[in-house]
Amino acid sequence: MRTHLGFLLVFLFSLLVGSCSLKEATRLSGSSPKTTIYVVRHAEKEKGSAPGLTPQGAVRADFYAKFFAKEKMAAVYSTPTRRTIETATPLAQAQQLPVKEYANGLDFEAFAKTILATHAGETILIVGHSNTVPLLVNSLSGTEDHTDVPHEEYRRLYQVVVDTEHNADVRMWEVPIEVTSKD
Repeated sequence: MRTHLGFLLVFLFSLLVGSCSLKEATRLSGSSPKTTIYVVRHAEKEKGSAPGLTPQGAVRADFYAKFFAKEKMAAVYSTPTRRTIETATPLAQAQQLPVKEYANGLDFEAFAKTILATHAGETILIVGHSNTVPLLVNSLSGTEDHTDVPHEEYRRLYQVVVDTEHNADVRMWEVPIEVTSKD
């Protein structure tokens, strides 16, 4: 049985960052429109073939929908796997958007160019995998600073803000959501 600890942590985290838009926290200067891309790994997954989300993962996915409630999302992207779609769906539904699928093994440089051209000046979320999240962040930001996310790591939330001159600012937060059960 889940305890209220997970919801308390979500509430406390929301109080810390929910009072201001994450877009306002970026370091890029100028008043030109900026494109903001949030990139996350799918939430905690079950074991087995074609896994869905665990109860912990479902709480994390619901958290993203609540956390981004004040952000106007233009699109939500996910690979076609069950776990990424289940991570993206609560936010997409809350924002009344479809989940747009992208291929997991695609050319990330080309995908980044398409995302930046298609969503210039907008805010979007992309859900990926432990090995693709860094590739996406690097391609969007024009860096090679980010490496694979450890296999058991689900807490990272990346924000990539790109201005019209393709200058990028990358930030990473850890989303501390925990759900425990009583034995």
